[in-house]
Amino acid sequence: MRVKVDGAITRQTDDDTTYIEADGSILKMTEYVEAMMSGDGVKLSRRTPDNIAAITEDGVIAKGRE
Repeated sequence: MRVKVDGAITRQTDDDTTYIEADGSILKMTEYVEAMMSGDGVKLSRRTPDNIAAITEDGVIAKGRE
């Protein structure tokens, strides 16, 4: 685990990497998926090789990738 001077944390294992930014936002990346949540919990997203989905203050989107 690494902690930066601004308080951001990076945790890496054999299977995934998790970033917790100083503003509270979280990004988790694995071989198959990338997921993000904003620090205030308003924005969420998930990306896979096949699709992307997101929830924001503007609404919800889910779309397949081609």
